[in-house]
Amino acid sequence: LPAARSAAWREGAEKSVVETCFPVKVALGHVLDLLDKDIDYIFLPSVINLPKLDKSMTDSFVCPYGQSFPYTVYSAVDIEADGVKPLRPVFYREHGSRQLVPAMTPIARELGKTEADARRAVDAGIAAQRRFSQLLQVRGKQVLDNLPEDRPSIVVVSRAYNGCDPGSNLEIPQKLRHMGVLAIPLDFLPLDKVELPGDWFNMYWRYGQRILAAAEVISHNPKLHALYLTNFSCGPDSFIMRYFEERLGSEPVLMIEVDEHSADAGMITRCEAFLDSLESTKGQAFE
Repeated sequence: LPAARSAAWREGAEKSVVETCFPVKVALGHVLDLLDKDIDYIFLPSVINLPKLDKSMTDSFVCPYGQSFPYTVYSAVDIEADGVKPLRPVFYREHGSRQLVPAMTPIARELGKTEADARRAVDAGIAAQRRFSQLLQVRGKQVLDNLPEDRPSIVVVSRAYNGCDPGSNLEIPQKLRHMGVLAIPLDFLPLDKVELPGDWFNMYWRYGQRILAAAEVISHNPKLHALYLTNFSCGPDSFIMRYFEERLGSEPVLMIEVDEHSADAGMITRCEAFLDSLESTKGQAFE
């Protein structure tokens, strides 16, 4: 790993006073890195839930570690000791701007702005996120419509904070590309078009909904295979990954667990073994 990224999460792991999952230690490392810089504020929102993937779902909660991080971080570091002021709004993203605007208004006033400024900022942020999501879907459709026949295509099934961060995922997507594999991020899949089976109506974790929707997409496309990226001590994954495997049936799935002790050499070996298993399953060798 590049030294800067490695130092951030290693410091977070060293400063952590309880045994949490790896992403929380990474988040703590980022906070410590920011406090070493000349800053006046640090933005630490408590995100409670996200928009539901499917309206038939009961809820769409974020992991309790993520919800409580703006408060539990104080067990490891005193943010305000050096004059830095934390900004800690509580977000219920499922409710959209009608909740986000009141949550951001006190912050806007703290920064010398008005409620109208907060509303414009929230609207601009929601619009930007919508455009970004649409671009992901457009690019994803291009990729899925042109999957190669001569090499495997693997979906990296993960949460955004561990699958899209090179320091948290040990650069697994890049390693797969070096092996001649097309690595596809979860966000490229048309998850919003998936209707989850009724048995999963009470999947109240938002990321769990996305992961199970990905299982539906992968199970219906023989050209797609799954690499499930998880972290040690992830409570939701302790059962979500079982549902995921169950949905894929006999299709091989590579499960990789990353924490602060993980080494990329072992990950490379497991990826190579997985590719060999795919060749055996499909009865052909990928060029």
